[in-house]
Amino acid sequence: MSNAPTAVSPSDRLLELVRCLEREEGFSGVVAGLRAGQAATLEGVWGSCCALAAAALAEHAAATLVVVCPHVDQVDDLIEDLGLFSRITPEKFPAWESLPEERVIHDEVAGDRTRLLKLLAGPQPP
Repeated sequence: MSNAPTAVSPSDRLLELVRCLEREEGFSGVVAGLRAGQAATLEGVWGSCCALAAAALAEHAAATLVVVCPHVDQVDDLIEDLGLFSRITPEKFPAWESLPEERVIHDEVAGDRTRLLKLLAGPQPP
């Protein structure tokens, strides 16, 4: 047998960042709050760091973790970045493509929103 170190892929190195975040001061307190059914807000987390924090929290959440983006154009980037830090397949709750006063309902958006709500209410929510 060889004692040579095994090569670590770049993907595995990114996954290891989640373990590093878990060791940071205060992280266990956020996890404890989530497990107790409390909401958590992490301020100053932006860009790919949001996906890293979500990946770490998702592993410890007692139920489905919901991440709210302040702008609709950030959702796709968050989902893409989450794939770097986790093997979880996230679900996206699509935004309405029209303003409320326009009263236009797009069947595809309404269908996607309904599908996700049914998943969330089902026996094994995402």
